[in-house]
Amino acid sequence: MTLSLLWQEYLEANPGGYRYSQYCEIYRRHRKTLSPTMRQVHRAGEKGFVDFSGKKPKLVEARTGEEREVELLVGVLGASSYVYAEATELTNWIGVNVGMLEAFDGLPAILVPDNSKAAVTGPCR
Repeated sequence: MTLSLLWQEYLEANPGGYRYSQYCEIYRRHRKTLSPTMRQVHRAGEKGFVDFSGKKPKLVEARTGEEREVELLVGVLGASSYVYAEATELTNWIGVNVGMLEAFDGLPAILVPDNSKAAVTGPCR
């Protein structure tokens, strides 16, 4: 939807209404009063969101000083915003999800994953 189309719809409903430049000015003033965030309401226990952060922290082996790159899993309960985070190697993908659900002390009705580029590297034909 463009501002021009909104103005045209406005003119159809109000034939003697504002010209385009005045309509745009009024719209700009109105836009400054709006919040740029989208508020979502979640029911308790309904949704849990889970994703790998995309940032790859490094774990350091205490005895040897060896560094290894790991993935950072982040899980959030929608209603409470309770957060779980764990650094893990991808070989433990199921285990880290189980750890998250144990930390939540339950399972939400819906788990909403993001597209996991960390876990899926190519199509399986």
